[in-house]
Amino acid sequence: KVLLKQEQYGMRYGMRRIKLISLIVAIIFAITGGVCIAVGAAAFVKTKEFADDGVMVKAKVSAIEGEINDEGETDYTAYVTYEYEEKEYKRIRLKEYSSSLYEGKTIELYLDKNNPENVRIKSIIYLFPAVFTGIGIIFLIIAAIILILRLRGDRRRKRIMETGVRIYAQVKGSVVDTSYTINNKHPCRLECVYYDEASGQPVICTSDIIWEPPETYIDKYVPVYADREDRSKYVVDLKNIK
Repeated sequence: KVLLKQEQYGMRYGMRRIKLISLIVAIIFAITGGVCIAVGAAAFVKTKEFADDGVMVKAKVSAIEGEINDEGETDYTAYVTYEYEEKEYKRIRLKEYSSSLYEGKTIELYLDKNNPENVRIKSIIYLFPAVFTGIGIIFLIIAAIILILRLRGDRRRKRIMETGVRIYAQVKGSVVDTSYTINNKHPCRLECVYYDEASGQPVICTSDIIWEPPETYIDKYVPVYADREDRSKYVVDLKNIK
């Protein structure tokens, strides 16, 4: 009895650990998404203020220079020339860069009236806020999907165990589940077999994951709750394995 309780605790602990990990992952995605949206929103407000208070001028791309970074990739910087209040500003470095730029191209800029050398490209001025906001929304969607799938799985499991047919199956083997890895170890799923009353054919049911050596459970019997309308939907009740 002590051994059985230890086995049941190990299986419950394994499932709780997976559920906890999924919850932590969802929380991380949600927090990251919220931070990205906050950064994107703040950048949008600041960018809009710059555009609303700025002056639009036309400029010519005077040079594009490339520099190899530490990763071996080329970072490009564009320089422009323009006039503002009868003064010419030459070789002003742009904060943004677009692959559509080339030397001699005429582009529109937003210019800071208090600092005429502070300019932004009109066509891509909102790109940074849009990218961060989009990434944030994607992360929030992923977090929501994880939570929804978890809730749906718990509800489905509860419904089947409350309304389904209980059948006792015998543990005949196991399969390694490589989709989970903790400390370089993979859990297993028990393969349980029972015989269909109508056809007499063996039916194989796969359990939730366990982290203990599967040999411990071979030849033991476990309750399987099957949906009355669709026997392919079932729950292997590892808590009550005998």
